Amino acid sequence: MVSSLYSVFPFTFRNVYVFYSVRFALLVAMVVLAVAVFLYGLKFVLKFILRIDVHQGISP
Repeated sequence: MVSSLYSVFPFTFRNVYVFYSVRFALLVAMVVLAVAVFLYGLKFVLKFILRIDVHQGISP
């Protein structure tokens, strides 16, 4: 989503620092979202497919 936002809306600012700050923030958001999707996918595989309890040390 962030990648398409960056490609569809070309952010052009007059100030170079603002331009690179926005570009860096979008890049960080892309990396964080990619890591989050990977970790949630791994959690799904461990919990539902392999039947491994992620929170073994915590008892209700």
